[in-house]
Amino acid sequence: DNIIERWTNSYKDGHFIVAIYNNEVVGFSRFADNNDFSSIIDCDSELCAIYAEPNYKFMGIGTKLFNYVTNHFKSLNKEKMILWCLDGNLPSIKFYTKMGGTIVAEKYATIDNKEYKELGFLYNLKED
Repeated sequence: DNIIERWTNSYKDGHFIVAIYNNEVVGFSRFADNNDFSSIIDCDSELCAIYAEPNYKFMGIGTKLFNYVTNHFKSLNKEKMILWCLDGNLPSIKFYTKMGGTIVAEKYATIDNKEYKELGFLYNLKED
């Protein structure tokens, strides 16, 4: 089982969008219009991953990806979105808070046989 196959298979269960700048992929987002990945939280959608290349940070790429995903969910009449972030990732925590998220839960994820604490940010998609 190679890593490319595992990543390819994991994206079959959600949506995926990329940000392109000067014909180069500079960011991406993966999202799911269900809570299959986060059934412990009362929500109906999840922003599973969001990433912007470090050389292109502070150009609004993360904001555009985030807004694309939330607008997609709003068009489907979704009400609450969850997003998980590694505890200690201060730039991301600041961004997710700025985008209106509230920390509502903690969980642990195992990555390469190491356990990491994640913070769950909840977004109310019905607010005006």
